[in-house]
Amino acid sequence: MRIPKIHKLKTWLKYYEPISKQEKPFELRKNDRDFKVRDFLYLQPFDHDKNIEIQMGRQLAKITYVLTDAKEFGLQDGYAILGLKFWSEFTEEERLLFRLVEAGKIDENTWSEA
Repeated sequence: MRIPKIHKLKTWLKYYEPISKQEKPFELRKNDRDFKVRDFLYLQPFDHDKNIEIQMGRQLAKITYVLTDAKEFGLQDGYAILGLKFWSEFTEEERLLFRLVEAGKIDENTWSEA
């Protein structure tokens, strides 16, 4: 079983606002990071016009679903729709796992999925 990764992603302001309110439980992204179910996302607000990160917070989410093969519905090759679960919905175990991964306390030798 692979160790979950933490992906830090800039999120344009117009898309960040509904995420910050937890109204948008998905992300459409170029799948250039090998996104996997159980990976974590740091979603950082980003002003695309000014090319600057906005330091008003960030949203933490866990990937619950990865949709990549839906050409018949308009999803282009190389893109993914990621289903999200927000920090406020995390179990205690998910919060602990995130903290251990973030701190680098888990590696291939210590990781096992029960």
